[in-house]
Amino acid sequence: MLAFAQLAKSRDTALILDETYRDFVTTGPPHHLFDPSQDWDWRSAFVHLFSFSKSYCVPGHRLGAIVAPKMVLNHILTVLDSLLICAPRPIQLALASTLPGLRPFVRDNAEAVHSRHEHLKAHLPSSWRLGSQGGYFAFVRHPFKGRDALQVCERMAAEGGIVTLPVQVFADEATLREGDSGRWVRFSVANVDDETIARVCRRLSEIEQRFGWELD
Repeated sequence: MLAFAQLAKSRDTALILDETYRDFVTTGPPHHLFDPSQDWDWRSAFVHLFSFSKSYCVPGHRLGAIVAPKMVLNHILTVLDSLLICAPRPIQLALASTLPGLRPFVRDNAEAVHSRHEHLKAHLPSSWRLGSQGGYFAFVRHPFKGRDALQVCERMAAEGGIVTLPVQVFADEATLREGDSGRWVRFSVANVDDETIARVCRRLSEIEQRFGWELD
């Protein structure tokens, strides 16, 4: 394995090992390519694939792991995003003949979501700054000085019953170091009614006092 790895590196080519069954090798590790004492750097040209489906008996869920250089991982994430979002072929076929009849439903749903966005805008505490709204989501800047969105989202979920996503999920570290870029929180209005939105907004006002963090 080490010889293959060194050869791949010398040719500027990645060595890809699909090790789905590695846990069934009972005589020890199948290779030592991650060992720092080896005469090679695995971060330069090694892609390791693993599936939890076999080892943990969870077939069908396609859960796995990839260890690879950062540049390779960036491309893999782009491909996975496209694959996971794309609709399965049977659904595409089923919708083809029904799309015209579904247009009224689509319009009604769009208007309902727009109404929820307006409701959020009307009830959001003034200290929480609305940045952008569209589709199912709205990005809101939290008011806690010196706190990133990840910290705020964790406490909102644990102590306030409000589940949101921090901007750290969507942006890289370099971008988040600019100004207050790390303070944005994504809210969803897709599956909530007007009363729920109003209740969430009331809780946002309450947690400003409960958290005890400095506001700006």
